[in-house]
Amino acid sequence: MPLSPFPPEDGPMLSLARSVAMDLQELDDILKAHQLSYEQWAEIAANPRFQAFLKSAVEDWNKPMNTPERIKLKALAMVELGLEEMWKQLHSDKEPLTARVELFKTIAKMGAVDVEKRVDEGGEKFSVVINLGSDQLRVTAPALPAKVIDLDDH
Repeated sequence: MPLSPFPPEDGPMLSLARSVAMDLQELDDILKAHQLSYEQWAEIAANPRFQAFLKSAVEDWNKPMNTPERIKLKALAMVELGLEEMWKQLHSDKEPLTARVELFKTIAKMGAVDVEKRVDEGGEKFSVVINLGSDQLRVTAPALPAKVIDLDDH
């Protein structure tokens, strides 16, 4: 296995430079994720070694061949930021049930878990599809008959 051109102690500095170069989060969030205070950040930002790492990371991140990766990561960052609001809406009684079901389906797809109900020649079936990269796991079972709860019987 080839050795890294950087000593292990540079790992946190390289990671920080990449996070700053990608500009997917606010600086406050980056510092929090790296467990750094503003005083520590000021010291690191002034370090010539960090400045070289940051310059390299910015150049790598902005390469034209990296455009698809940038778009994908930025889109994922936006989705991640929206998850908290989605959670609130999903559990809000003020939202119509149909809207919450659609949101649930969307969230399930984002998590690579797709739950679907099918009616085919064999009758009603319930399928759970889990996408595992290039593979797919599908579990299908006959749907259970609907159970009606009559409150007047009690």
